[in-house]
Amino acid sequence: MMNAKPTHTFTNHDVAEHLRLIATLKEIKGEGRFHWLAFRNAADVIDNLPEDVNDIAAAGTLTDLPGVGKGVAEVIEQFLATGDSELAGKLRSQVPVTLVELTEVPGLGAKKVARLWRELGITTLAELKAAAEAHRIRELKGFGAKTEENILKGVALLEQRRHARTPLGVARPQALGLIQALREALPADAITAIEPAGSLRRWKETVGDLDILAITPDPAQVMAAFQQLPQVEEVLLGGETKTRVRLHGGLECD
Repeated sequence: MMNAKPTHTFTNHDVAEHLRLIATLKEIKGEGRFHWLAFRNAADVIDNLPEDVNDIAAAGTLTDLPGVGKGVAEVIEQFLATGDSELAGKLRSQVPVTLVELTEVPGLGAKKVARLWRELGITTLAELKAAAEAHRIRELKGFGAKTEENILKGVALLEQRRHARTPLGVARPQALGLIQALREALPADAITAIEPAGSLRRWKETVGDLDILAITPDPAQVMAAFQQLPQVEEVLLGGETKTRVRLHGGLECD
């Protein structure tokens, strides 16, 4: 169902978060990598645009943006006009939207969340915590006692993170320090461009975590070097194009 026409203008970040929601629901549903990755990549592009996405949509040039095809552009236009999209509504009717929250637990990706939903009926963070405490998760093939322990730690970290935000004056120097350390750890031509993203780029007064965006001809090399930085305490998620780590002091960084 589409929402009524909004009474305010949506920001680039609002649009990006809607695209990320679609990407996560598609991944949990089990759609092919290409289908959900297109929305996630487009979200990163929109989130870091110097221009207002409303102006780009009004000019009819959304598909000129890298990674934004006709289908993604239609979703963006619907969201800007109504605050929702037909595709998101369809996905919410197929996949419990509360599962998106579970993918934020460190160590739990969309595939594991999908299994917990389909095999144990878990749809909320509270149900996930209860199942781990009752030792139900270890019964699933590929899971175990260690997985349950990590899930409980991840839930606690997520709850803690939601109640704690870091002032910009503390977070931004840490991000710049990571960028400098990463440049020093790699050959000069390994990174084409790199800069703070997300809340840091938007100069928010506080941030929940750090976001760094890099353009590189060799993502795997950069991801590996990032994970080995001395500021990193633990690697929470390692992928081909995205890594999430927890820094010494507790702040997390993508």
